[in-house]
Amino acid sequence: MSILEELNKLAEKLNGNGERTFGKRARVYQFDLEESGSFQLLIKDGKVKVLEGTPYHPEITLKLSDENLFKLLNDDSSATEAFMAGHLKVDGRVDFT
Repeated sequence: MSILEELNKLAEKLNGNGERTFGKRARVYQFDLEESGSFQLLIKDGKVKVLEGTPYHPEITLKLSDENLFKLLNDDSSATEAFMAGHLKVDGRVDFT
């Protein structure tokens, strides 16, 4: 499965969770991937949308390899483990993670 497919799967999962509340303010999370480039998760009006590239200014940027993102998305690693091992770098508002 490609990174885009994995991120869309995540968005579908989040959008399908009727109990989740994202608040009224739009938020942008950016993934800068070593191999695949940049992707953003736009959270707006209670919905999550995956965007290719960097059309919006992100509040937080996660920098990592494609392999480490796959591990995080499939629960084969935790963000804490990846960060402590130096496989994940975070820029921006850390309180949004």
